[in-house]
Amino acid sequence: MREPWRAHPLAWIHRAEARSIARELGAQLISGKVPPGSLLRLSDPVMCEVVRTLQVPYFGPGSAALERCYDKYEAGRRIAGGPRTFLASEAHSLPTPFVLKPRRGSDSIGVRLVDDVPPRKRDEDHLVQERIVGDEVTVALFRERVGMPLRILLPPGTLYSFLRKYVWRPAREVLRDAAIRDAALAAGRALGVDWPRASTSSCGTAGRFFWNATPRRSWDPTRHSPRASPRPESSGLPSLPG
Repeated sequence: MREPWRAHPLAWIHRAEARSIARELGAQLISGKVPPGSLLRLSDPVMCEVVRTLQVPYFGPGSAALERCYDKYEAGRRIAGGPRTFLASEAHSLPTPFVLKPRRGSDSIGVRLVDDVPPRKRDEDHLVQERIVGDEVTVALFRERVGMPLRILLPPGTLYSFLRKYVWRPAREVLRDAAIRDAALAAGRALGVDWPRASTSSCGTAGRFFWNATPRRSWDPTRHSPRASPRPESSGLPSLPG
């Protein structure tokens, strides 16, 4: 299941991923009304809206878990040992430079390294985080199964921006670090996620987490069952135990 076309980079990315998944699985690629048992491959804002009211079984993240992960402010408050995070109106609490980003967003769109917050962004829709310089790492997590961390080979201090993720893509290498895998699992449990992928910025250990709660190509939906309940309050695959 893919979202309709719109003039936005998220639509371009996630429509392409949906097409790739459908080709890999030999499945029909559809848009519009969601048939029962569909695998949803939608951008986070569209996914949030769809699963909030969806009344048929589907493969995808639960509504409550998705909302927790999409709200970077609330997600940051749940993870012990994460970077100091404040609403943009409280930027004076951090040393400069710091990270400015949308409170709800994905794929590094709108993420900036700044010394001050523009007046128009000093609101509850933006947040600031302390800058952590270290390795950029991505980790796949499904229930209690944790994948091998991958280090994104970026120059030290370089933001992993939207363009670097999807246009000027850096090389990756396997990072055999048990501490990062343990930290990813602990953070997933704290968030109660069901379909997460964690990215960290760290200095030897997992220091900062960003969550993408939607499925990726590495997951095989033919090995699992679609969610059984259509109601948002009991949505998704079983959450990781807290």
